[in-house]
Formats: sequence, structure tokens, C-alpha cells
Amino acid sequence: DVDTKHGPITNLKSFKNRLYFWQSDAVGIAAVNERSLITDNNMAALTLGTGGILSRFDYVTEQNGSSISNDKSITSSEAGLYWYDFDKNVICQLNNTVNTISKTLNVQSYLNSLHSGSKTNAVSFYDHKYNEVWFRIYDKALVYNEQLNVFTSFYTHNPNWFFPFSDKLITIKDNNMYYLHNI
Repeated sequence: DVDTKHGPITNLKSFKNRLYFWQSDAVGIAAVNERSLITDNNMAALTLGTGGILSRFDYVTEQNGSSISNDKSITSSEAGLYWYDFDKNVICQLNNTVNTISKTLNVQSYLNSLHSGSKTNAVSFYDHKYNEVWFRIYDKALVYNEQLNVFTSFYTHNPNWFFPFSDKLITIKDNNMYYLHNI
């Protein structure tokens, strides 16, 4: 059970051994298998934990979320979680805090210029080789470089889906065109 004022849970994602959940205008962490280590009189470590239904949840933001079930715009890198908040028309980043990087890194005007009908079925994915997060929101991909902390470019290749591997990336366009990247 989470706070229903933010709507139903629309998405779940595991990141850095934590379970994150999305609601329409909030993102939180569900307490799953939390344990505490204590030391007894013999200096041995004891583990305390409980089982059963999720006992606790904490919100990381109540400003941004995702109202789209099974949102393809939610992706992760080694450093953070990223998603496109369709309702608020912003790109969000979660590492220690939630940042609306589309606003702070000056690409919000591009997102605002898109008419509402063109902002459907956003897809995001992380390219390990170049440390880039691709945000395909309309007819091209907006690319964010994690190392430089900037949006570097637009790519005209706008895939519908992707398959990430440790050494390459495969993107799919219109369910019949497959592209092999980083080879």
C-alpha cells in the first residue's frame, strides 16, 4: 500500500538493490527485505529482518512521476535512473536526488515546442560504450552524456525499442529494422 493521492503504481524498477515505484506524480522506494546488522555479546554479527508484505515505503519525490503503465522511457545507468514525465513534459534524473535535467540543462524549450500529440510512446535507453542516455520522444532522439552532464545532440535515428548487451546495443525501428550499435 502506498499513498493513493498520487494515483496507482504504474511502474517498478530495481536499481542498486532497491525497488523503486512510480505513480502519476511521485516516485518512491519500497522497503524490501530490509535488514539490520547488530553485534551480540560475543562480537558476532546478527541479522534482524522481517518477512511478509511490504512494511514501509518512502517517497524520493512528489513532484514528478509517470502516469504511463509499463513506461518505456524509464531507464538506468550505473549512476542514475532517467525517465520522461509525460504529464509535466520534463526529463528527470534520479541519483541522490531527483533533478529535472531538461530544465537545468536548457532543453526544455525543445520539449515545449512539441505539440501534445507528438509526445507519445517515449523510449529511453542507456548506451554503455558512450555513457549516453537516448530519449526518443518524437521523431528524433535527444542524447544526454552522463560524463559531461550535458545534452550533446539529436540523433535522427529514432528507435521504437532496444536490446542492451554489455558490449553492444541493438535498436528496433518499426518492428522490422534492426540496428547494431557500437561495433
